[in-house]
Amino acid sequence: VNISGNEYSSIAYDNNPWSIGAELENYSYSWFFDGKIDDIRIYNRALDSIEVNSLYELEKPTLSSGLVAYYPFNGNANDQSSYGNNGAVNGATLSSDRFGNVDRAYRFNGIDDFIEVADSPNLSLRDSATFSLWINWDERDPQNGSQSIIDKSIATAENYENYRLALQPYFQAF
Repeated sequence: VNISGNEYSSIAYDNNPWSIGAELENYSYSWFFDGKIDDIRIYNRALDSIEVNSLYELEKPTLSSGLVAYYPFNGNANDQSSYGNNGAVNGATLSSDRFGNVDRAYRFNGIDDFIEVADSPNLSLRDSATFSLWINWDERDPQNGSQSIIDKSIATAENYENYRLALQPYFQAF
């Protein structure tokens, strides 16, 4: 796994839940996302350039190899992959997607909204992963700090780690 230029042989894993729109830190949620999130796909492998192009070109690609979670947000936070990693919505509200289709994305308020997905072994993503999603980021205030889009918290005996997809207020993804 390559994260910010650093190579890791694997990603640590524990049984904490995944979250969408917030980070689970020290057993409470924080770093709330302010904006819309739509069409999340999570793969347990790195996609090649042809597959990434397929995701870009097609609204509903047939790419299912390694797909462990797919949240099209079609009126709910249910996982449309074969694994059923359904999300529990906490405050986020259904909204129009990037094409204007009603109830096809979730709006997060940046204060306390998130979607929690229970732990599942198929979401361990130990060796590699690909995340594909659409966002519309509303708040870029540097005083608010980073905003989590997807988070998996990891608690170990040595330290507290996590892996997450987040945005910093200066438009830098990390």
